[in-house]
Amino acid sequence: MVDFLKHFDGSSRKPRPIQKEVLEWLADNWHHKVLAMNAPVALGKSAIAQAVSLVTGAHVITPSNLLIDQYTATYPKKNFLKGKAHYNCTTGYSCHDWTATLDQKACTDCPYVACKTRALKEPSFFNPMSLYYLTQAEGWEDPPVIVVDEAHTLPSMILLLCGSKLRHSMYKFPESVTNMVYLSRWLQEQIKKLSTLAVYYKTNPTRFQEITRELEQIKMTLRGLDESPENYAVWIEDGRYRGRPDRYLNIKPIRPPRFVVNRLLRAKKLVLMSGTLMQSDIKDLVGDEYVHFLDAPSPIPKDNRPVYFRPAPFRMNWEADPRKIVAEIEKVLAINPNVNTIIHTTYSMSKKLAPHFTRPIIVNDSANKAEKLEYFKSKGGVFLASGCAEGIDLKGDVCRLNIVAKLPFPDLKDPIVAKRKALQDGDEWYALETLKTVIQACGRSTRDVDDWSKTYILDPNFSRLFNQYKHKLPQSFVESVVWTLE
Repeated sequence: MVDFLKHFDGSSRKPRPIQKEVLEWLADNWHHKVLAMNAPVALGKSAIAQAVSLVTGAHVITPSNLLIDQYTATYPKKNFLKGKAHYNCTTGYSCHDWTATLDQKACTDCPYVACKTRALKEPSFFNPMSLYYLTQAEGWEDPPVIVVDEAHTLPSMILLLCGSKLRHSMYKFPESVTNMVYLSRWLQEQIKKLSTLAVYYKTNPTRFQEITRELEQIKMTLRGLDESPENYAVWIEDGRYRGRPDRYLNIKPIRPPRFVVNRLLRAKKLVLMSGTLMQSDIKDLVGDEYVHFLDAPSPIPKDNRPVYFRPAPFRMNWEADPRKIVAEIEKVLAINPNVNTIIHTTYSMSKKLAPHFTRPIIVNDSANKAEKLEYFKSKGGVFLASGCAEGIDLKGDVCRLNIVAKLPFPDLKDPIVAKRKALQDGDEWYALETLKTVIQACGRSTRDVDDWSKTYILDPNFSRLFNQYKHKLPQSFVESVVWTLE
């Protein structure tokens, strides 16, 4: 039997009880091809991944470059590989700009080449696209095992990489291009034109870089479209480019194209880890392959992470009066005074709510999210936060209160969402995507076994979704929900 505990993660640390339990589960079930687990906050997934890698020679994929940085800070001897743009060479340029844009030979001791060479020979950490392109390199051999950390985000990242948004002012596309009969041929023509244009702009690094990136994106889109045209939503929308009106042709997949997934996850064994791994995420990655699943318990006492359902006395939909929504939020703030609070919302809802608060609040948009988040961490207060339900760490007194006012349902006006929801399993997918975002939001502020925070959910829709799908949710979340009002 595989012994993942012998060296643990290679450090002097000993595994915590929950980590020991998970590693023993992996060892006992190592005969399965695909192993997946819900691993809640504070379980220590990075140590689990490193332990598996040390014993089996597994590569580790994480969709987040930030998480790769955390891995390499914890395990500095481990090799990592990102895209060329993340490495700076002795010239002062990034490796991408020096070699791809300026068409120069790699420097002596090129950091990107060094990491890439090591990645062909030894277990490494990857972001998805760096691994995708490495699998096409000479000397590549499929690893025995691949571990995917934060696996729930991998399908959505692949969707972003395999779609295109093309502006009319550059491509002059006709209305008929939305017809699948013509679209593939039209894209082939654009690839030829862009290839010619790239040669012409070889001496203009900035323009050349823009063209080559768009060329690669269109090639990925075309391949996915040729593989499965029914998997794509295609539409034209009005927009603006550099302040002027323009039109855009969108060609976006609704599920991850198989050619990318099959190349990324090609190994004898696959381990998927996340705190919110839903069945739809797993199916997007492994199809109908049998998956042996573990819903790991949370190491954080449930009394330290209560989720109070405090339904508003009105329908919480887009048409709801924003003043009434803010009034419900401020009732929660009143019974939890003087604590740093994050109110999770969408960018569009934030614009409706922000003017109606009776107290000073911090508000962000997509351009200043990082800046406003840092301000909240340092100064505290009440943060009406858009796009902050995932990937941020608000431990300790930085944040003691989460509020989810309106549930973050995916926008049905988005053609991708509408087409995905129309599939046979669409209603379940739609509900679980909503609940997944809620669970992620609840996990922002209780980060370890000694930490604590409260979460309030105000949308009356929550009880319906929760009761219908709770058997598909992580037990660590289900047990934290409190139905009596505080």
